Amino acid sequence: MNRAIDDLMHEHGAILEGLRILEGIAGLMERGGSVDEGDISDMLGFLKVFADRCHHGKEEAYLFPALAKAGVSEQDVSLPALLSEHARGRELLRAMEASSFPKLRPAEFTAAVHGYLDLLDAHIRKENTILFPLADTLLTDLQAEELFEAFEAHEATVIGKGRHEELHELLGRLRTRYAGA
Repeated sequence: MNRAIDDLMHEHGAILEGLRILEGIAGLMERGGSVDEGDISDMLGFLKVFADRCHHGKEEAYLFPALAKAGVSEQDVSLPALLSEHARGRELLRAMEASSFPKLRPAEFTAAVHGYLDLLDAHIRKENTILFPLADTLLTDLQAEELFEAFEAHEATVIGKGRHEELHELLGRLRTRYAGA
């Protein structure tokens, strides 16, 4: 696969790791355990910044338009459906935020978490198995390289230099507390 698609696949790996951490947080809450509210805030921050603004931002601003221009058909994959899934994910993130601050409401929070997990797991599977292989075949080497350069510029603008590494460190810290919890 080309560097642009490899970049998105790598980000999917980090997002899936974040989802497993979020699942651990919800599971702990459902069993009556306590969760540090700062950890909830950090996890939601990761999802908003990395998964939505950075990753989904790359797809929406660059990948989807490039694929539409390259002639992707509705029979191959529905770009409007993928955009709708991004929007639904944002709604569920807002629901998680609203149910966690200023006072944590565990039942509402975990319901939103489960909806988000179901949505994103299916969404990522669809992109990894259908959209990304299709993009790899439709885009020329030049288009793919231009896309990768646009991704790099987007990331620098949206999250800034060094922030990517900080977010991965955050995942590592939260993984030790909640993954598999």
